[in-house]
Amino acid sequence: MAALGGIQSGGQNVYVRELTVVLDRMGYHVDVFTHWTDPNTPQVEPLGDNSQVIRLGAGRKCFVPKDKLFHLLPGFLRELRQWGHQHHRTYRLVHSNYWYSGWVGRQLRRLLAIPQVHISHSLGLVKAMASQETSKPVIVSRLREERRILHRADAVVATSPPEQEVLHRSYAVPWEKIRLIPCGVDPSLFRPRDRAGDRTRLGIKEQKVILYVGRLEKTKGLEILLRAFSRITSAAGNGSGVELWIAGGSPAGAGIKPGPFEDHLRSLCHNLGINERVRFLGPVAQQELPVYYSAADVCVIPSFYESFGLVAIEAMACGCPVVASRVGGLSYTVKHGLTGLTVEPRDPERLAQGIIQVLGDENFRHTLSENASARVAKCFTWPQVARQMAELYCEVAGCGDGDVILPGASS
Repeated sequence: MAALGGIQSGGQNVYVRELTVVLDRMGYHVDVFTHWTDPNTPQVEPLGDNSQVIRLGAGRKCFVPKDKLFHLLPGFLRELRQWGHQHHRTYRLVHSNYWYSGWVGRQLRRLLAIPQVHISHSLGLVKAMASQETSKPVIVSRLREERRILHRADAVVATSPPEQEVLHRSYAVPWEKIRLIPCGVDPSLFRPRDRAGDRTRLGIKEQKVILYVGRLEKTKGLEILLRAFSRITSAAGNGSGVELWIAGGSPAGAGIKPGPFEDHLRSLCHNLGINERVRFLGPVAQQELPVYYSAADVCVIPSFYESFGLVAIEAMACGCPVVASRVGGLSYTVKHGLTGLTVEPRDPERLAQGIIQVLGDENFRHTLSENASARVAKCFTWPQVARQMAELYCEVAGCGDGDVILPGASS
């Protein structure tokens, strides 16, 4: 339920919320338990006709940095069980998201004698290699706990074939336990739109807009993007009328001080001489994102690692071509030369070349746009994802009426 693009809110929030909404329409009763990060929000908030988000303080009803959350899990588990007893809840299955949630799910599996379905959203081993921080104590603890969760869960969801490979080869999860179920988009929200009208609405005239959507953190490759953009603006004939819009980070004009990495990015823009061409938009509401995807000329995802890449299919659904790093799930969602382009990560020159190729050929851009929206409509919508997930629930828990519990993302 949190604003997207903030320090701890992104694709996982969208996944839990949208999956819950569609499952609710299918007749499931879903309780989403999450940490109570904002005391001004209600403890219980509806999410469909029969489903809800339930916020638990776990001893600290306030914002807690992600790397400090693990210590709150025993208290979170205790409050979750108390809430269940007070409200006479009986669950048929626990669906855990991310390794913190996986720890809670593992305990609930044992205490309630119900099956556990787990999805990692990001894997510690791959992320540690991407950030080159494999020896940090928190990484070591995460890898140890991830292995326990993955081996004891009744089923493990991979969102892309590359993630399947990592789960099997690096974490030794049996193939028969892994189910490939991708992420999705809401087809009523993310779809081809009136591009000219959306450009007018955002005040775009003749300029070409490169769009980035996501959290502002090092492994998202934003420094690489800024250096690539500097090359684009310096190239003869390419720099005129090109802007980079960054959706994410601190809310614009809200009096909130940007984080250290956002400060670093702004300083880098100044040092590269591109600060007048780069717009930091702050977080953009989910309902407004389709306008930006529709209006932009290209959406760029320069990440060092993505298990799936939800932004890619959101942009593609709206007909916005994608230029993305050839890593993880992005190599699965973005079909090179058909729905967008994929390039080697950490390479500003190749990223710039890919962006220039899309910006400089309107016919090519149009072809990518049509192919992109068609691919998403065929393969990546939440109703399709929810049907596959419901089949998995039925497989591990048995068919019939009952409730599902999703310890989820930050609220």
